[in-house]
Amino acid sequence: MNAIKGRVLILDDDVLVAVNYKDYLESNDYVCRLAHRIQDATHFLKNNDFDIIFCDHDLPDGKGLNFIKEVIKDYPDLTFIYMSAATPAVLREAAKIDQVKRVMTKPVKEEDILKTLNECNIEPRLRKRFIGPIERKMLLEIHRDAGSKDKNE
Repeated sequence: MNAIKGRVLILDDDVLVAVNYKDYLESNDYVCRLAHRIQDATHFLKNNDFDIIFCDHDLPDGKGLNFIKEVIKDYPDLTFIYMSAATPAVLREAAKIDQVKRVMTKPVKEEDILKTLNECNIEPRLRKRFIGPIERKMLLEIHRDAGSKDKNE
């Protein structure tokens, strides 16, 4: 197995597009997580460490630009790639945000995504990952279930 090149969060409401990006990036040694709503992406950010976020504009629970502006308050070092078929005015506004390293107009070719990642010089961060409340609950349930199984045997 090759070394991980980076951890990517893909925020796109189009499931097929997001899965295609994920499959392609994972075949090129990136670890990816998908979110289809801002709410999900926000949850993943609290419980995971990402090197870069691919962000669409039109999402079911808001606009990608608003998501980025909120996220960079708490995570000013995060890097974004804005991929959207939004109007040129929206794309220009995204390009003005320092943390947005590239704005790409959809549809985006897979090889262009990889080229963009390489140009952004993404380096995996080596940070501790603390488990979140969902993972903690799952681990406690597994431990509890394993303990009750041992008593029954």
